[in-house]
Amino acid sequence: MSLPTVTWVIKLSKLCNMRCSYCYEWNSLSDPKRMSLDTWRTVLRGIVEHTRLRRARLRASSLQRAARVHTLIVFHGGEPFVLPEAYMTEVLEAFTEITRGEPDLYQLCLQTNLLSVPESKLNLFLSYGVGLSISFDKRPGVRLNVAGQPTEATVAANIDRLLGRGIPLSGISVLAQHTAQHVCEIYDFFAERRMNLRILPLFDGPAERPAEHFSIEHPEIVRALERLFRHWIESGCAVRLSPLQTHLEAALRQLAGLRVTTYRRAQYGDSVFMVNVDAKVYRVLDAYEEDLALGDLSLQSMGQLLESASYRQSLARDEQAFADKCSSCEFLGACSGGFIHDARTAVYPGRCPTAHPCIQFILRYIEEQGYGRDEIVALLDQITTQGQQAA
Repeated sequence: MSLPTVTWVIKLSKLCNMRCSYCYEWNSLSDPKRMSLDTWRTVLRGIVEHTRLRRARLRASSLQRAARVHTLIVFHGGEPFVLPEAYMTEVLEAFTEITRGEPDLYQLCLQTNLLSVPESKLNLFLSYGVGLSISFDKRPGVRLNVAGQPTEATVAANIDRLLGRGIPLSGISVLAQHTAQHVCEIYDFFAERRMNLRILPLFDGPAERPAEHFSIEHPEIVRALERLFRHWIESGCAVRLSPLQTHLEAALRQLAGLRVTTYRRAQYGDSVFMVNVDAKVYRVLDAYEEDLALGDLSLQSMGQLLESASYRQSLARDEQAFADKCSSCEFLGACSGGFIHDARTAVYPGRCPTAHPCIQFILRYIEEQGYGRDEIVALLDQITTQGQQAA
């Protein structure tokens, strides 16, 4: 099994220069509070400790070949570009200092709306090798600035300006009411610019959000993903498209009779942590439910957190979700089971809310094309190679 990168989503601040209606930080977007530099250093030391602990555990197990753990640290918000340059300089210098012993194990990324790109801040991030991922839906009406005005033209121009400088970018778009009928158009925007794209179905958030602007029923999400898959595959898979590329790989393995190792958190460890401004650690889908927090890095070492009752209870919840959703699934083995960790599955009857119906649809599509086993294996090799090159 190829172990996933361990991703740390770091909430340096919730302050933002936009007011996207669906944002799960909706109630905190005007809050100037930010992670203190002392707290950031503490969090960093916890990340380094986790990397070392995971590598030691893998080396002691049958997974010795995968012991070189790669760690991705993502600055999230809010909007990181609105934070003071002096503050971000100290954040980046602390990263260099604390990871100096093994810099190749760590990579920095910044999730940005790209509404405002001060040249000095951009150059600062680039000088530290920070990758940029752009949140952009292309469709107007939901992603507004603080004055309630549309932002799409400004962001699109900034994307093209940075690409014109040769700066590599990737994209993420939210699948909600305003984008569901336009997913193919949105994909084309990114594909034309050779930007890998992640489509993110609408995420939970506070009840105060103006849901009438973006609310969508789950069947419509699935139908939009089906349309997008057909468009992506028939237009030549120009860029990596998550999560549909992973669903396609699972469908092809199912048809070819090939299997991958099942992913279990208790055995392989976490693939994503979210750290709030106060250093409390969550699984992404549990944020910010205090009773579901994994721990607090301002009070615990990473080793203590991983041995805590809160962490063990989290593993138990995931094991129950796996038993309920995955254990008898016809796609288990072709699918790693990892998608069970990507949705609040308790609210959906049956299998994974998007992975299962998408794999079913892809299987029907492949059957319609009349592919034989040799063609299926060749396509799987092609898609898998493309995914590794894009990683």
